[in-house]
Parts: sequence; structure tokens; C-alpha cells
Amino acid sequence: MRRRTLLGSAAGVVVGTAGCLGGSQPDLSIRTGAGTLHPASQQYITDGLEPGGDRSAYAAVAPDEAPDLVGADASTPIARRLRRGGADQFHVVTQLRSTPAAPLRFGTSQAVSWEEERTVRLTTTVETATDLDATLNSASQLVYTAVWGIEPELEELPDEAELQLENLSDG
Repeated sequence: MRRRTLLGSAAGVVVGTAGCLGGSQPDLSIRTGAGTLHPASQQYITDGLEPGGDRSAYAAVAPDEAPDLVGADASTPIARRLRRGGADQFHVVTQLRSTPAAPLRFGTSQAVSWEEERTVRLTTTVETATDLDATLNSASQLVYTAVWGIEPELEELPDEAELQLENLSDG
């Protein structure tokens, strides 16, 4: 029940970012993605979900190259995606808070679409994370951080990213 409450409160997360769209909206697709479950005390994304914060989920739009978003503790796959440009894409950066008693991760089923003219929606499944190591089991809170590469690259970024969470499963 607690996990379902967490997901219900996270389903409408919208975070504004700079930029705007001009002209028609191109079809979007997910090109790449990387995700890591880590203790909330580790900062993977600058100004993302902070330890002890109230938010259960975070979503933001970032350009192809966004080194300022890379937190001090970011894993190599997350840091690499945000530091390297030239991939003709933009990113949706997402984070989801959970606990070792009910660890959550984003699943492998994702879709990206336009919600409104200036809002991109990332829809993803949420699954129970398994095989937690000692570091994750001893943390008071966990965060699953994922960076999704979205194509095509846009001249101007969407203003907002909306994260829609679906289909909680147990494995």
C-alpha cells in the first residue's frame, strides 16, 4: 500500500526548465538510457532529489551536453551521458525515491510523447528492485536516477518534463 501511495503522489511530477519550442512538434523516441539505484545521501544530480526532501520524484529536461547537472557522486554511465555532447538528442533526467524495505526502480518499458506544446511526457513502468547490496540495504532512503536520451535534438528545449509512472510490479 505504501508503494502505491508513493507512486500516486509521484505520477504528476512536473518540473520547469528554460527554453521553448518553436513550430511543429516532431515525433520523439528514446534513443539511450542509463539508470542506477543508490543511497539518497549520494548526489547523482545537482539539485535533484535531496536526502530528507519531501519530493518522491523528479523530472527535468536537459540539453545533449549538461555537465552542470552531474552531481559529485554520479555513476560513470549517468555522468557520461550528461557530459558528452554531439549525440543529436536531448535528455530527460528522472529520479524516484524509495526505501530499502520497498526499493523501486524504473522498468524497461518507456515511452516519450508531447503532453502539451511545451511539455514532454516520459511514461515508464516502476518495478521492485532486487539484489540490494550492503550499501543499499543500510541506507535510510534510496533514489533511482535515470537519464534518457531523446531524439531528435531540438533547437529549443521543451519548458517542462512530466513523469508518468505506471504498472508497479513485484519483480
